[in-house]
Amino acid sequence: AGPLYAFSLVVCRRKRDNCFLVVQESGSMGFWLPGGRVELGEQLDKAAERETLEEAGVKIRLTGVLKIEFIPRSDSNRLR
Repeated sequence: AGPLYAFSLVVCRRKRDNCFLVVQESGSMGFWLPGGRVELGEQLDKAAERETLEEAGVKIRLTGVLKIEFIPRSDSNRLR
């Protein structure tokens, strides 16, 4: 069996005006939610906070989890 990858995707909502945080990578045509790979031994909440800071430059405080899902893949070790 190949390595197991974990991925965090962060939905940030500002309460005062109900706006959501999205990022646009250089050269990209779209906007995305901040997210990335969870490092080995890293807690999911810390990964979400770290990825949001790295990608959007915004320090957040995680207040809840919307969904946790595991999707096994036998054809490759790529994330989807």
